[in-house]
Amino acid sequence: MKENCRVKKIRSSTLHYGFRTLVLLGFAVYIVYLFKTDSLVYYIAPRMMIYAKIAAVGLYIIAVLQAYVALRSLREPVSAGCSCGHDAHDHDHDHAHGHDHEGHSHAPTGSFGKHAAAYAVFVIPLLLGFLLPTTAMSSALVAQKGINLGGPPAAVNDAGGTSSAGDWAGDEDPQLKERFKTDKYNRDFAKLGIKLYKQDTLELKDELFMEKLQALNMFPDNFAGKPIKMLGFVYRDTGMSDTQFIVGRFAVTCCTADASTYGVVVQSSNANRFADDTWVTVSGTIGEMTYKGKKVITIQAASIEKTKPPENPYVYPVYDFGSRL
Repeated sequence: MKENCRVKKIRSSTLHYGFRTLVLLGFAVYIVYLFKTDSLVYYIAPRMMIYAKIAAVGLYIIAVLQAYVALRSLREPVSAGCSCGHDAHDHDHDHAHGHDHEGHSHAPTGSFGKHAAAYAVFVIPLLLGFLLPTTAMSSALVAQKGINLGGPPAAVNDAGGTSSAGDWAGDEDPQLKERFKTDKYNRDFAKLGIKLYKQDTLELKDELFMEKLQALNMFPDNFAGKPIKMLGFVYRDTGMSDTQFIVGRFAVTCCTADASTYGVVVQSSNANRFADDTWVTVSGTIGEMTYKGKKVITIQAASIEKTKPPENPYVYPVYDFGSRL
């Protein structure tokens, strides 16, 4: 009877350590799987991926250590008391003998339900990660979090805060500097605006997407009537007419939990042909309108074409974009 109790405790300890090993390995394998399938971009920004790699290695190392403890518990006796019906002499002898083994394993305490609930917290998300398809965020999230259509900050419209053309460094045309006059805090956006102004057709690609959109909205009069091309998904805000929708992109800073949406209002007689979450390429000219009390740019669409979603559907802020101009 005494030996059966000891075997029971050894098995309990081994099962716990073994299960922890499987859970840790599961998370490590899942991270590697996301890397191999190029799916990690659906969850975190590229600059955060190095930390995910480090986490996968760390989880693997801890899993190996847990596996070692599990195997060791199979070979070592358990010193915990056992009320299996043996006499006091045998118990005292075994208890003393058990403590002669350094580093022996103790079975985790607690009820089965308590342990099952604790493991479920980790196992269920892991299973959902493997079983559910990896998809990008949809317009349903936009309805919850709202969308940023840009618009000039107060500093641009504050004549007292703007700088004169002569305050600018560089050899840009003084007339252009005057057209893009702003305060010193938004000067990088003004420089980007000048660069965009010189282009025949503006293409809002992934690189510097948010920064370009902000520059356009800061100086809408300078871009009125200029050709523009943009890729994004369709979203309809409450109160929009049948001739309007928003073409938007999700912007991620660190992970999808902090995602926000940026977009441009599209005006077209064919707008109602495109359902929400449809990816489209919109070509047209830049216009301007007041939307929900805010002056924003629009795209007067000349053509709208359905397209496949990009491999990476998200865009990312570039805080030092001024150094790239």
